[in-house]
Amino acid sequence: MSEAASDLSDWSDELLRRERGVLLQGLSELTRRAELHRQLLEQLELELAARSRLLREIEELMDLRPQLRLERLDRRLRGRRLQEVAVETLRSRAADGRPVHYREWFAYLRAEGYEVEGRDPLATFLTQVSRAEGVERVGVRRGLYRIA
Repeated sequence: MSEAASDLSDWSDELLRRERGVLLQGLSELTRRAELHRQLLEQLELELAARSRLLREIEELMDLRPQLRLERLDRRLRGRRLQEVAVETLRSRAADGRPVHYREWFAYLRAEGYEVEGRDPLATFLTQVSRAEGVERVGVRRGLYRIA
């Protein structure tokens, strides 16, 4: 190879290395910002659910809203009732049909004041929602679900 071609190759390799470094740094920053936004969104959703719950309770006390059914008073969930409440929660939080990771879905349920009964509540939740009618799994091994 000629000396000029070698210099050009060295120059293009260096340019590509620099561009790769810039891209890696940008990806790292975007990943950090996305995680920060995810955490902020989760906090906002928890606050929104808490305030919505408080508003419902106030409206019930003021007779502006019908009283809760007795089965709704128990905030501990398992089995079929867990499936029903989980699907209802997903329907209200992701009505647009967007996929939601099961951990995020579980956080929605917890934000609404429900507890999942079982030795490992998250595992119990995942087992039950994977059997629930009205939802479908998105992709393989991703843990994403959406309203069917």
